[in-house]
Amino acid sequence: YPGDSANVASGAVIMNGTTDVTGNYDITYVNGNLNVTKNDTEITIASGDCATTYDAQDHTCEEYTVTYGGDPVPECDGCEPAPGTHEYILPTGDTVTVKDPVVLHDVDTVPNRFEYTITNDTNYTSVDTTWGTTQVDKRPVTITADSNSWMYDGESHSDDGWMDTPPAGLADGETVTSVTVTGSITYPGDSANVASGAVIMNG
Repeated sequence: YPGDSANVASGAVIMNGTTDVTGNYDITYVNGNLNVTKNDTEITIASGDCATTYDAQDHTCEEYTVTYGGDPVPECDGCEPAPGTHEYILPTGDTVTVKDPVVLHDVDTVPNRFEYTITNDTNYTSVDTTWGTTQVDKRPVTITADSNSWMYDGESHSDDGWMDTPPAGLADGETVTSVTVTGSITYPGDSANVASGAVIMNG
């Protein structure tokens, strides 16, 4: 590990031809020094970008890239990390563990944050992280106001219904509970019956 350690000399054997003459010497040993510096190789940990359409479920974007000195570090095949955790073995033998991805449920765009640890992390001086984005887009749903027809009788007619045609595109487990429908007609012809203000509930 980084630091200094004495390189200790001892046990010298001095020969004269085939004769050991070590005992004729008062030997002074001077230690050498062994030094390991901290690793300044650039390590990068980056999360990817993910986008999906709202479906009433939780979503994570567990797409990660780890590099060491610019070279990609593959994810560990033989490792068995906990769910939501990914491990990468550096050339030094130390492990980069990426975990705790951001969880997104509703429509939003947020940084694809994560946490990470590196075995013997204090021995590395250059670790950079980059976040991608996690995005949930709005889900298209179609709500159709009812259509109706009357024979002219001098009265104003309206139809505030919206369930003749079932709403299309809802996520599983969600329902339309109310819709505002406005429109009226008195004289022969056509007039739009306008749906708006829908309320969609989960549960």
